[in-house]
Amino acid sequence: MAPAGGGRFQGKRSCVGSLAELNAVSFEFLEAAEAAFDWTGRNTHWFNRLFVVTAAGKPRSELICHSTGQRLAMRPGWSYFVAAAADMEFHFRASTRFVSFHFFRNDPEFGPLPVTSARGVRELECDAADHALICSVTGDGPEAVRICAARAVLYRAVARIMTSEPAPEATVPGKYAALLRHLGTAADGRTTVAELAERFGFSRDRLSRDFSRTCGITLKRHIELAVVARAERLLRLEPGLRLREAARRLNFSDEYYFSRFFKKHTGRTPGEYRRESSLFALRSAGRSG
Repeated sequence: MAPAGGGRFQGKRSCVGSLAELNAVSFEFLEAAEAAFDWTGRNTHWFNRLFVVTAAGKPRSELICHSTGQRLAMRPGWSYFVAAAADMEFHFRASTRFVSFHFFRNDPEFGPLPVTSARGVRELECDAADHALICSVTGDGPEAVRICAARAVLYRAVARIMTSEPAPEATVPGKYAALLRHLGTAADGRTTVAELAERFGFSRDRLSRDFSRTCGITLKRHIELAVVARAERLLRLEPGLRLREAARRLNFSDEYYFSRFFKKHTGRTPGEYRRESSLFALRSAGRSG
């Protein structure tokens, strides 16, 4: 935009394609927490994660991405963006203090979406503005200020990443748009490639072959990730929901089969997933409230 008084621009002009598009880009948080604890584990999640390191002593915490072969020590003053569906191993040490965000893009048409199609972990160096925002997130200021600061941290990181890495739906041909919209909002334990082929007018074999070639992931795997996405969202946002009811909503024959499916794709049972989630609180670690 031309500077004020430059004579080349007067009045107002829109900065985006439309206000509808501006309002459609939003992020839903599944976790916003400050942490410093000892924990080692391995998991795969459908959502994105951002770890902002505020202090680190020895021994150092490490992030290992088995999807890409990356092994990263968590350094103070840096943040670590973990792509959706990355096979991650964590070695957290109490000497490392960090702020953890778990989140996804909430698209009104496609349902929950990861931020990018990239794999692995991105390291981002924090600047002065990032540090000031994190201090606001973890400080004792008004709740509204901490919420706005948390969102600002996230939007700044996502803007840096999305300038070079495409959003998932941008990489998929339009002929699959309706199919992906359906999976984003309705994938369940009974969804199959054959059912999708019949619903959307494709040959089963050709759909499987072309989807894999075009999207870089098999349709069967995409279905599995979509179901895991809905399951994790359900378990996070409705912590009191009984496992039997969660299985029913996701169209699994029983809670035992649902638990087996969930563990196969995340590395933990639904119960273990909930217990791990409870390690974090919405307020800083060690703080009341």
